[in-house]
Amino acid sequence: MKTVRRYYQSPLDDVGNYTVNCQGYSETHHLTMATEPGVERTDITYNLTSDIDAAAYLEELKQNPIINNKIMNPVGQCESLMTPVSNFMNEKGFDNIRYRGIFIWDKPTDEIPTNHFAVVGNKEGKDYVFDVSAHQFENRGMSNLNGPLILSADEWVCKYRMATRRKLIYYTDFSNSSIAANAYEALPRELESESMAGKVFVTSPEMV
Repeated sequence: MKTVRRYYQSPLDDVGNYTVNCQGYSETHHLTMATEPGVERTDITYNLTSDIDAAAYLEELKQNPIINNKIMNPVGQCESLMTPVSNFMNEKGFDNIRYRGIFIWDKPTDEIPTNHFAVVGNKEGKDYVFDVSAHQFENRGMSNLNGPLILSADEWVCKYRMATRRKLIYYTDFSNSSIAANAYEALPRELESESMAGKVFVTSPEMV
């Protein structure tokens, strides 16, 4: 039987550090959290932000039959949605487009984490996340992800953070969709050997 080293046990300290203790080995790391350590969870009950005309954007996206079919049947469609959604965002005046690769670990012994993708863009100095296939997770232990999401970056973090208290979720933003897809490909990997450099954590890495 394989022995799995117990990573992510110690909680984050006030400056976002955690310590790995394993078989006499101890090492301290710094993690980038999507919000500051200690910030309380905020319950985001809505899926579409009021900061921008998100409802109209979603309806316009649905006018494209290919995009609409993927939104209506979201499982496994997030990667293929990156390019058409980013094109739409460009047309609507969003800039600094980035492609968000996301890993969701149910437990540290997972052989393959769940991967996911969304598109991030800036409008009038604020980042927004178009995550129009998020509802594929509604029946996978994250019931409040019950529809396509178009949220501010902070709202998106809160939405996912409220969706689960036990899964480890982190992401990286890339300037190219192909690089995002390759870096966050659903392949066998071990959490204990994953590099945490450049990762932004949505949920606190406290797993046993």
